[in-house]
Amino acid sequence: MPRRGERNLRRIRQLVGAITPEQLRYVDYAVARDVGVFVPVAGPCGYAVTAGHAHPAWSFVVPFDDRGRVRIDGRLIRARAGRIYAYGPGVRHEELADGEPSRFAAVFVAPRLLRRALADYGDARLPPGRAESFPAPAEVVGAVREMMVEQGARLPGGEAVLDAIALRLIHLILRAVLGVRRGPERVPERDAIRRAAELADGHTGEPLTVRDLARAAAMSPHHFAREFKRETGRTPQAYLRRARLERAKRLLAGDERPVTDVAMECGFASASHLATAFRRAYRMAPSRYRAMLRRPFRRG
Repeated sequence: MPRRGERNLRRIRQLVGAITPEQLRYVDYAVARDVGVFVPVAGPCGYAVTAGHAHPAWSFVVPFDDRGRVRIDGRLIRARAGRIYAYGPGVRHEELADGEPSRFAAVFVAPRLLRRALADYGDARLPPGRAESFPAPAEVVGAVREMMVEQGARLPGGEAVLDAIALRLIHLILRAVLGVRRGPERVPERDAIRRAAELADGHTGEPLTVRDLARAAAMSPHHFAREFKRETGRTPQAYLRRARLERAKRLLAGDERPVTDVAMECGFASASHLATAFRRAYRMAPSRYRAMLRRPFRRG
């Protein structure tokens, strides 16, 4: 067996047990450091059907069909596609091979690596590892395929890429086993908030209200106010006020129109209303701001 194959076989045996090349005859596999994935393709895995076998590593089996049957603890487990089955180190079991072989992917993880990954989940604990099953996210199978493709490519940097894919695969499995769920996708709400902010920025002279912005985002005013602050760091009222003040600054800098006209064009009820908001935001009156911009620059 070539040197690369010998190294892979050593890694496989550290995870699977005393398996032989002949028992791997019908199995495609990819191995990283402390992680291996195995997919029987043309027949059963010779080691998996060995009576009462066990593994040094954790194994997580993802069936692709419902034909698989495993005997463990005197029980018969019938595999179901779309599930992950967990087997702990040293737990004896066997696949029953009669009829057409079942199709599955098996992911083996060294206990030391799994413990390190598990530390990211606080006080969470693994199940006993006696064929408990959990819903399998589609990403798990995708990561298995990525490992297979990378193993076969034999490109420069392949070892590092395999390790990275393997680590992602471990965390996908842990999240499934521990019931860690991704939060709801927020992209549509972010787009809605962006549209509302653009409305506020582009219509500073109109008497917009929070209800108007919420309507543009297709949200209730209460929900909109909460999500708007989450995304922008400001309440809708504060965002509207700042947008109007920024436009007032541009107008004050650009021409000599009366402050009252600037106030009305920027959505303020009066010049005094603008002056109060301006002082609160910039610690000066609008007239002083304009005068400061008109002051000749003096060289020191």
